[in-house]
Amino acid sequence: MRMPATAFHPLKLRSAMGSVLILLAMGGLASPAQSKARYNDGDYVGEAADTEWGMVQIKALVRNGALTDVQFMQYPSHRRRSAEISGWALPILRSEAIRDQSARVDMVSSATVTSDGFQQSLASALQRAT
Repeated sequence: MRMPATAFHPLKLRSAMGSVLILLAMGGLASPAQSKARYNDGDYVGEAADTEWGMVQIKALVRNGALTDVQFMQYPSHRRRSAEISGWALPILRSEAIRDQSARVDMVSSATVTSDGFQQSLASALQRAT
């Protein structure tokens, strides 16, 4: 029988001395909605991150307490290869940030410097939103 998320149930453990310890453990896990960060509504521009390949700066849009969009104010694009990498890496970073409601996104392979700049700028924007 599965316990409701708010119910408590005793968990019995034996210590090395043989005495019984009764611990209360939370039944179930928090739902995904409960574990997501909540932010103040608004548009928040993150600090520009100066990376090896150029500046990365984002704007975080928060609606109803959730990150709903990430816009790129600055990103590496001055070289053809930088523009190519940004063209496929930025949508991935944007999607993961919105999904995870956090700046802690996975690094994109072949775009680690840009990914790091994205994380830095988004983290500063979301800090302003709290």
